Parts: sequence; structure tokens; C-alpha cells
Amino acid sequence: MTGPGLFADASFVRITAGLRLLLVVLFGLLGVVIPDAEVSSPGYYVVLTVYALVAVGWFVVVYRRRTPPRFQIASPAIDVVGLIGLAAFSGGATSMLAPAFFLIPIEVAFKGVPWLTGVVGSLTSGTFLVVWLTDPGAADVNRNVTWLNFGFLLWLTAATTGLSYVLLRRSEHIGALLTAQRQLVTQTLAASDRERAILAEAIHDRPLQTLLATRMDLEEAMDSPSAATLAPVMANLRSTATELRELVSGLHPQVLAQLGLAPALAELTRRHEERFGIPVRLELASVDAGELASLLHTAAGELLTNVAKHAYATEITLELGGDDTSLLLVVTDNGVGFDPAIVPDRIAQGHIGIGAQAARVIGAGGTFEITEPTGGGTRVEITIPR
Repeated sequence: MTGPGLFADASFVRITAGLRLLLVVLFGLLGVVIPDAEVSSPGYYVVLTVYALVAVGWFVVVYRRRTPPRFQIASPAIDVVGLIGLAAFSGGATSMLAPAFFLIPIEVAFKGVPWLTGVVGSLTSGTFLVVWLTDPGAADVNRNVTWLNFGFLLWLTAATTGLSYVLLRRSEHIGALLTAQRQLVTQTLAASDRERAILAEAIHDRPLQTLLATRMDLEEAMDSPSAATLAPVMANLRSTATELRELVSGLHPQVLAQLGLAPALAELTRRHEERFGIPVRLELASVDAGELASLLHTAAGELLTNVAKHAYATEITLELGGDDTSLLLVVTDNGVGFDPAIVPDRIAQGHIGIGAQAARVIGAGGTFEITEPTGGGTRVEITIPR
């Protein structure tokens, strides 16, 4: 897309250019396959030759370089003028080319521009009707057939306009997802650097400083070793071991590896309650999450932290379940609610928590749904196939 719903993707322009060449070939074979004096007239083939040259030139242009957006609107105009000229030299309203007018709305639909599809389709339908009603050669044709064909053209215009609208919405949606993905990757890399810096700072400021102090105490104790002089050394060593254990547990909880996901989530919520003072009601089924345990545990931690920092909730519910085909993790709170539409904006601002977890879940083939339950609050449901 070159703009918000204005012009076609380059691939659509190239597809229609290729289809136009095939249409020219069919028009050229018309006089050979179906002998008709009017179709075989010199005027018909003069117009067809000009139309073919323009079609070939257009095909070369769109495949060799990107055409300016404003220039792309000439594509359906070429077909409309070409078809009118061919029809004029092959019987007018009764021309065997009349059904080709039904192709115009279809061609324009490829551009993914609903308003253009509707306008061109309506003009084509109106031109078709006016020619049939005013051409003396069509006087013997049943008018009901004329109006019926006009109705079919209008229906096709409406259908292709709807198709064009769907193409446009999907193109915009894909574009938004790609933009959010690029922002997410950038912010994830930055977050990784921040996490390493935080870890380095935590090791330097806590266990490393304690070890340095312990070394000094130990050097002093070596001069006159006794229980009194070694007591600070032992205390510092125990403190260092505790600090390192906490750091390692933060990186990958031992309870998750040893006991499984449900006990790890219970321990996670216990620490969460101690830190934030918000009660968490647990509904944990004993499921074997396998390699997905770490993903779900991290997601649960991020969701609980997000509720504590932003939701102003007084109660949280954490659910874990699953069956032979999938795993289910649900976090519900009674806070102020959450609008899923702001996730891309939050990612752009550097807040990648929810966005990163959603990307990881979707990357694992799962779904990440944010809804607002009856009565308020937020419900986040994560489903991941086994």
C-alpha cells in the first residue's frame, strides 16, 4: 500500500496488467473462432492493435519499475476506453463483446480501493445501460434482458466493492502487525540489554561486594583465627549464597524445574502477594506443561505484575488448566480494565511486557485474548496447543 486506502499494492497492479494481455489475445481470437463481419472489420482490429500496444507497454512499465500511485488510476480507464472502442466497431450494443464489460469491476477490485471500485463499476453499469437503450441496432432486443444485465452489473459492482474493502482492511491489518512486530523486536533487544545491565548491577552491588567484604574479614581472621573472628565470614557467606540463590531463582525458578508448573505458579503468587499486597485466588490443575512451562510461568508473572502496577485491582484470579490438546492460563482482575487496541502504542512507547508475552504465545502457535468481563476488570486468556 502506498497510502491509507488510496492505491493498490504493486502485485495487484502487475496481476491486472498480465490479465489484460490475456484478454487482448481473447479479443483477437474472437473474429477467428466466431466468423462475424463486424468483428472482422478493419476498424475493430485497428482499435485492438492500439489497445494491445498500450497493454504491452503498461505491462512492461509495471514490471520494470514501480508506477506512481496517481498513474495507476489510468489502468481501468484504459480498459473502459478500449472496450467501448472495440464494442463500437463490432455491433454496438449487440456486440459479442458486451459481456466483457462485466470484467471491469473485477479488475478494479484487485486494486484494493473500495471507492474506486464502486465508482468505476457504477459508471460501467450506467454506460452499458445507456448504450443498450439508445442504440437503434438494439431496438429488437427484449428490454427486460437489458435491465436484467444492468442489474447483474450493479450486483457485480457491489460484490467487488465489498471484496475490495476486505482486501483493503486485511492489507491495513497486516501492515499494522508488521509495524508492531518491528517495534517489538527493537524494544525486545533494548530490554535484553537492560536486563543484562540490571543483572550485572545486582551481582556487583550485592553478592560481589559481600564477597569482597568477606575476603577482608577472612584476611583479618587468618592472623588470629577464632569463632568470633570467623563468625562475620560465615554470615557473609550465607548472605551471599542467599542473594545468589534469589538471582538464579529469578532467572529460572528451581521449583518450576523440580516440581512443575502448578507449584511454581503457587510460589509466584505467594511472592506477588507479599510484594504488592493483592490477594490472588488460585484455580490450578495439575497439568504436565513440558517445554511450555517456562513460557506460561513467565507470562503469568508479567500479567500479575501488570495488574499490580496498572489495574488498581483488589482481587486477582489465576487459573491453570488444559487437556490432551492444549494448555490454558487465565488471569482475571477486578481493576479498571484494559483496551487491547493500545498494545501497539504501548510497544512504540517502550512498554513491551504484554506485547512481548503475546508475541511469544502467538509464536508458539497459541492465542492471547484480552476481554472485559461483565462487571468490569480484565480477563486475559492464553491457550497454547501441546
